Amino acid sequence: MLRFVAATVPFLATTLVMAQPAPPAKVRSSTQPPLHDVLLAKMAAYSIPTNEREDHAKWYDAAVGHKGLAVAIRARHKHGTAGWPTVNAAEIGALEACQLTYEEPCALIAVDDRIEAETGRPPALRDMPRTRYAGAFDPQQIPRARPDLLRRADVKSYRSATGPKAAAFHIQGYLFVVTGAANQFEAEKQALAQCNNDPVRNGADGMCILYAVGNRVVLPHRFQTAHSVTGSQIPLVAQSNIIEHLNFDTHAAPGVKLANISATLYLPPSAKPVPAMVIISSSGGVIDWIERYYARELARAGIAGLVVDSFAPRGVRNVDRDQRLVTSWDMENDAFAALAVLQKDPRIDPTRIGVMGVSKGGLVAHQSAILTRRTWRGTGTLAFAAHVAIVPYCVEQHRNVATTGKSIFFMLAELDEPDPPKPCIEYAERIKAAGNPNITVKVYNGAHHNWEDTRPLSYFAEAQNNAKCVSVIEDNGDRTVAAGGQRIKGAEFSSWVLQNCTSWGFHVGGGTDQLKREATSDLVAFLKRNGF
Repeated sequence: MLRFVAATVPFLATTLVMAQPAPPAKVRSSTQPPLHDVLLAKMAAYSIPTNEREDHAKWYDAAVGHKGLAVAIRARHKHGTAGWPTVNAAEIGALEACQLTYEEPCALIAVDDRIEAETGRPPALRDMPRTRYAGAFDPQQIPRARPDLLRRADVKSYRSATGPKAAAFHIQGYLFVVTGAANQFEAEKQALAQCNNDPVRNGADGMCILYAVGNRVVLPHRFQTAHSVTGSQIPLVAQSNIIEHLNFDTHAAPGVKLANISATLYLPPSAKPVPAMVIISSSGGVIDWIERYYARELARAGIAGLVVDSFAPRGVRNVDRDQRLVTSWDMENDAFAALAVLQKDPRIDPTRIGVMGVSKGGLVAHQSAILTRRTWRGTGTLAFAAHVAIVPYCVEQHRNVATTGKSIFFMLAELDEPDPPKPCIEYAERIKAAGNPNITVKVYNGAHHNWEDTRPLSYFAEAQNNAKCVSVIEDNGDRTVAAGGQRIKGAEFSSWVLQNCTSWGFHVGGGTDQLKREATSDLVAFLKRNGF
């Protein structure tokens, strides 16, 4: 079953409304503040990250056609949409897009130039049932479907088509249909490939997922790879996960930017306590096709996944352009706070909780095993049962590499530019030599950074690239720079890096369905070998 569970949100009271029209919105008068300013204030009230507000207010000002803006209260993010034929369609489109993106019912902020809940009443969270529809294929149940999609012949005739067939869906409302395939696996594979390779879709944020397998809608499962057994006509569809939204305070270690952290728990249905992984985000923040993807896949394997958002609670959308906005130290202490929360949950086995992350989150995953850092954090013997570092940053290494002794899995990309694999391979050998034999390393041939993104390879020109900033972390937190041996105070190192060795830009994405399945299978197999 798929279940949304309300969490306590300290800054705002909410009311859940099941698929009802919103209360009448107030039409703005000429004496009221400009719409742009009101939107900024509304987004600030909902704790939308600072660096999102102005950009989205400007976008909304310039958007044409009927438009809407909705907010995910617990995720502290918003979603806007435009170009709809009617006001009602824009309202539904915004709410569906928001719920599809953040997997929680959202509240409407604005439709056209009308502001919702402007008088200070609690916002109404509106659950949009089409975002979790799982019945027989029916074009009227496709979320965000615009009139031109519903008029398409392949959509209208899909249900009556014979033979293996599948449809893939993109969160912006695109549908890609394949009929008459050789088998069910190929139908799913081809539909996802059409979606991932479509030039219009590639310009839009979000991921491609299976919408229909045969005549059955599987949208709530969020399958991002072909899911039927190869060559089979019978789809393998797992039971849906329980989704819960949590809030907790970060661990207040010295130097941490304090915040009330948001997290989403993906819990597999089980009559007994299950293992869990704390999932820390990359520099891009929580992304559906990375952090949430892994959480869903782990839950399908019987392992809970807690996706931690370290950025929005600190007023930041991402740190791609400035890693100082939220540091890996902040995120590490968020991870240990999450560990403490999960250990108290009776549905979770407290002895089987690990940590994982991609890129910057991968840095947190392997650094959290280092014993020196335990003293810095003041967390005593609190420790993770396993560590999975996916394309992590390894050019910054501890001099003293003694660890908790728990297993560490380095999952590396051969062609990774910002987080090259060679330093991680060398680091793994140093950790082994220091007494931890439980180290696994795999390099994925032909893979680039952010292989979870199956869009064609692209160049992220504005992203900070610190691959040349090689240093050693001393036991007191200082850094000794490899080039020249200069010693930098730990608190000053991030700014020193930005001024002295940062370059800009690197390639991302270019992943394949096969690579994603292989890496996911390796992840689950590693955890199962380690008792998860």
